[in-house]
Amino acid sequence: MTMTTETKFILGIGIVTLGLIAGGVFLFSGKEENTQPQSTGADASILLANSRHAIGNASAPVKIVEFADFQCPACAAAQPIVKKTVEQNKDKVYFVFRHYPLSSHQNAKIAAQACEAAGKQDKFCFPSDR
Repeated sequence: MTMTTETKFILGIGIVTLGLIAGGVFLFSGKEENTQPQSTGADASILLANSRHAIGNASAPVKIVEFADFQCPACAAAQPIVKKTVEQNKDKVYFVFRHYPLSSHQNAKIAAQACEAAGKQDKFCFPSDR
């Protein structure tokens, strides 16, 4: 049986395609998968370092770090929940406050500076003190 040029061409394309598939499988299956767990959280030692404005026991099992803006409506709405949680779990929770004044709030930075000045007099104004 004689093959036509067209049949030889299609057969050649098929063989080349199978070769490419086999090569791709070999190439990609040879890579080791990363089996180490990837951290999705922040480094607690950095978040808690130099925490001048904190409430509770630093060795408590639960640590809450709040980044807030004194002029932020969402921060104000969340504050009663944070305050209640900290008050009800004083021995289990360590609360750290960090300033995060947003540039869109024109008074946020000066409010943060005023709280820092109060803090130097041991009268830091936690958002829960509003």
